Amino acid sequence: MKQNMSLEQLQRQLIQAARQAEQDDRVPLGFEQRVMKRLRRETSRYGNRLAVISKGLWAACGPAIAMAIIAFFLSQPMSMNREIPADLALENAVLSPLMAENELW
Repeated sequence: MKQNMSLEQLQRQLIQAARQAEQDDRVPLGFEQRVMKRLRRETSRYGNRLAVISKGLWAACGPAIAMAIIAFFLSQPMSMNREIPADLALENAVLSPLMAENELW
């Protein structure tokens, strides 16, 4: 491929390649015009494209936070009674010095 291809040559080659490609029925007719029309309408309403993009990102924040909360709770182990009964805790506290003497290095 040439290093110094002009912009016009590149554009012609890209258009030619696009015309030779088969049309796909999965994309409805006029889809790109509808998208651009909506983008122009939203841009005129909010003033610039950055505002349109930020509006979309803010709309996605709620579901993303909800998914993060659900993932957090699903990743936590099921609640088990980890509390040591009072009598066993007292016994461990009283007998711990005696148990330490039996443990020699």
